[in-house]
Amino acid sequence: MTKGNGIVLYVEDEEGDRFLMRMGFGKEGLEAALRTVNDGRLAVEYLSGAAAYADRETHPLPTVVLLDLKRPEIHGFDVLKWIRAHPLHSTLPVVVLLRHCMMRTERRRSCSGRMSSC
Repeated sequence: MTKGNGIVLYVEDEEGDRFLMRMGFGKEGLEAALRTVNDGRLAVEYLSGAAAYADRETHPLPTVVLLDLKRPEIHGFDVLKWIRAHPLHSTLPVVVLLRHCMMRTERRRSCSGRMSSC
């Protein structure tokens, strides 16, 4: 993504993670490209242009979604399923984030000396 191109919708319930993402985008001069929501229900509302997200000038459609799978309200897999079933968003690129799972797996690996699933 080049500066001034596209919108990224980041779906993450952890405020600290949203803060770090905003800092990273800001450091690269891309802060205007990042939109965040903190649960799956709000992600669907944003993509639908519903409720608080009806104004597309303020809440433009994203060109990519960063989706943490472990979502309150609506699970990330359900959000992904909704995106793929929606005609307007069916080809929208979605990057699935599994940070919590990977961190637990890494802890297990370091404790046991072998890989285990989360």
